Amino acid sequence: MKKLKNLFANIIMALSGAMVGIATALFVLRNVEEDGSILMMFIFALAIAFVSLYIHLILHEAGHLIFGLLSGYDFVSFRIGSLILVKEEGRYKFKRYSLAGTGGQCLMSPPDYNDGNYPYVLYNLGGIIVNMILAMLFGILYLVFRPTGYFGFFFISMMVVGVAVAMSNGIPMQTNMVTNDGHNALNLSKDKDALKTFWATLKINAKQMEGVHLSDIDSEWFTLSENANLKNTMVSPLLGVRENLLMEQGDFDGAKVLIDKLLSDECCLNGITESLIRLDGLYIDLVERGADADMTVLDAKPMKGFVKAMKNYPSVLRTTYAAAKVRGDNAEAERIKSQFSKIAASYPYKAEIETEQLLMARFDA
Repeated sequence: MKKLKNLFANIIMALSGAMVGIATALFVLRNVEEDGSILMMFIFALAIAFVSLYIHLILHEAGHLIFGLLSGYDFVSFRIGSLILVKEEGRYKFKRYSLAGTGGQCLMSPPDYNDGNYPYVLYNLGGIIVNMILAMLFGILYLVFRPTGYFGFFFISMMVVGVAVAMSNGIPMQTNMVTNDGHNALNLSKDKDALKTFWATLKINAKQMEGVHLSDIDSEWFTLSENANLKNTMVSPLLGVRENLLMEQGDFDGAKVLIDKLLSDECCLNGITESLIRLDGLYIDLVERGADADMTVLDAKPMKGFVKAMKNYPSVLRTTYAAAKVRGDNAEAERIKSQFSKIAASYPYKAEIETEQLLMARFDA
């Protein structure tokens, strides 16, 4: 089933990319006679398509922000690439944070839960709505004014890229790393437990952005009903947050129980959460068994790619640091520790960094 989901996601992404590629190729072929250099024209056209994509990425996240605010949500963070804008002590500040599989993210704090009666549709689909509105606007403007040359292609590109971005975010699908907006909205509409966990994870994230440790957050936010459907990708991640809480508290036995549950067929996780959970399991094994720990998880090709993609993520650095220390590779350990110090200086979640520093310190002796 997971392979089929990934295949479907790859097909949608390929179709989205093909739309942009075909539009670019048609523009070049139709205008090459007016410009002697097909290579330069193609390069300029690709540059315009890239600029259009970046504009749509920014406005996609702005759509989440706008419709979130209209729905009663409060601003928490706004990220494009690895640059994130956060509100800290009443002031807006830029920091650094990246997440594999995402080009950006707008996180907000939802209004009161009221037994599941809180707005979620517009916040989740706001980015898609803005992409489609912008695509239609540029399509209409192109038909009305008929601009030519590169200026005309910019209008076409904004239209085609907008539709492609809306498709890749709106058609419900799950990639190797994450689930998209359409998938999230669909799963939330099916399950009351999903609504609660979505609300709780956003609230927990907002508290963490304020510098609050997981241990100091209302324990009710971490609970699920007995009959919660853990196959719903919007439900099971809350168990991952609870596992993070147990790691913070040093309750490795409890964390191991949750890790086994999360990695079983009982749960369905996105790729990022699953890989982070596996690395937490390795860290506990390193703490408890040292050189006898099973470090083969780091040698698997998918995990190597994940660690590379998430090279600036604190818990990834913490576990690879522990592995390097246990292996006796002090040079690699020092490199990782130096990298950790660099990202800690501008990392938006202070409490998380403090916890990871304590977990790393177990291997400093």
